[in-house]
Amino acid sequence: MASNLRKSLPVALSLGFLASGANAAVLLSNELDGHWWNPDEAGRGALVDYVPTSEIGKGVMFLSLYTFNAGEPEWLIVQSGVIDETTNTIQAQFGRSSGGSFGNDHNPAAVLTEVLGNATITVNGCSSMSVALQPNAGSGMSPVTYALQPYTGNGGACETLVTQCPAGTTAQGSDCALPASITGTLSLRPGKRYRINGQVTVEDGGVLNIAPGTILVGGGTPVPDFLAVKAGGKIFAEGTRSQPITFTGPEAVPGSWAGVVLNGKSYCNESDQPLGCAFEAVPELTFGGTDVNDSSGVMRYVRILWAGEQIRTDEELNSLTLNGVGAGTTIEYVQVHGGLDDGFEWFGGTVNGRYLVASQVGDDAFDCDDGFQGKVQFGLVWQGSENGDQGSDSNGIECDNDSSSPNVLPRTIPTFSNLTLIGSPNGNEGARIRRGSGGHYSNVVITGFRDNCLNVPDEPTAALIGSDLTFNNSFIGSCDGGATENHGTALWNAGNGNRSGDPQLNGYMPRAGSPLLSGGASPDDPFFIPTTYVGAFDGANDWVKGWTYGLGAQ
Repeated sequence: MASNLRKSLPVALSLGFLASGANAAVLLSNELDGHWWNPDEAGRGALVDYVPTSEIGKGVMFLSLYTFNAGEPEWLIVQSGVIDETTNTIQAQFGRSSGGSFGNDHNPAAVLTEVLGNATITVNGCSSMSVALQPNAGSGMSPVTYALQPYTGNGGACETLVTQCPAGTTAQGSDCALPASITGTLSLRPGKRYRINGQVTVEDGGVLNIAPGTILVGGGTPVPDFLAVKAGGKIFAEGTRSQPITFTGPEAVPGSWAGVVLNGKSYCNESDQPLGCAFEAVPELTFGGTDVNDSSGVMRYVRILWAGEQIRTDEELNSLTLNGVGAGTTIEYVQVHGGLDDGFEWFGGTVNGRYLVASQVGDDAFDCDDGFQGKVQFGLVWQGSENGDQGSDSNGIECDNDSSSPNVLPRTIPTFSNLTLIGSPNGNEGARIRRGSGGHYSNVVITGFRDNCLNVPDEPTAALIGSDLTFNNSFIGSCDGGATENHGTALWNAGNGNRSGDPQLNGYMPRAGSPLLSGGASPDDPFFIPTTYVGAFDGANDWVKGWTYGLGAQ
């Protein structure tokens, strides 16, 4: 009988777990690569592949068993339905495929999979798994259980799953609610979902640790749900490529919850006093000072989804707000997706970032204000077409210094290198630099925006061209409103190595022969990894793949 069992598997498949101890509950992921076997039964084993679905926390388990039947080699395919990533006893079916051929005349349409029976996959821990096969009557097979362990050389991080709410949180159904105020150290591990009900604040001196694979969800309360880290507080959200940390809302819609706000003690140009600047959306959150190397912690392999809930009349929160955050903070491999307002917004500060993704964002993807002087390398803006809030103010980059005093110091002068900015018919401009903002831009590709690709609309900003404002070794593709506007033309023409034409992209990746694969030059600064290409990708390393959400171009 034919079925929808997976008809082919790659040569190298993977399964990863978060567990410690042979019999601990584990989190399914693809952390461990290679095959599983029993050293006492050499010659047979399994290739295993846990594939996450588009639904957060869900996936499908595949196994390809290599074994023998009546002395002849036999490959059996095992596939589950959609399961929760915390499921450790997995019901599945198994079968065999036939109808293909070894040579170049192979016809995939001729391949059929015969269901032979049911399987139970029991994940006992990071280093122990069993596969029990119960064949159908008439299959000619007998029931068998394979006891497996990872083959020597497999690697991966193993963490135990929590089964009860950790100290400092409270049970909310099957989830755990975070406290409103975190003053000591609170550590969150996967196994439970953690609810952010209203404003949850990491106080000065408080520490929030978040382990790989952990999911935090806006509580859906009548007030805005968001996480705020005050100046002096710290967050250590350190995921992995296969086990990213996810902040999301109760629904997969823009504005389902509010977002994440970090506050630090680095520059802001509204005050030169310690903590002299107030976050406009939440004035009790103050920031600023002179500690350019201040640390608010680490955010690595983190996804912030469906943020932007209205926090007061006509004002939504950004997905990730960085207020006066210092260079001692690590921001790497962070995605914001589906936010109702801005994606990343920097208000002052000197924090740096690498490998940033802003996708399906309703307002500006990268927004800098109030004296931001940090550095960013490798960033993708993918406006997409699924956020109905995109409109005439939705830009790839929008950088301001100050609307009323454009020359106030310290001036907004970010350094951006290796950016790929891809717009949509619903968005606005690729890069809008205004209100006295400087900035040093290199290796940037801009294409696909509804309005122009590059705009410098005012005189105070134009006066900075060639000194505090430069644009070099970059590439403009096609934007509906034209390549440049206002003083954007002068900025573009003043740069070195700027080009225009067809960037030859496949989604966000440059094709073979793309002009983006050469012509780049990195800033003379030790923070920046030397590159010779334009845009965020070299054509071979898709660093977005494997940890982000909702990017169909992967």
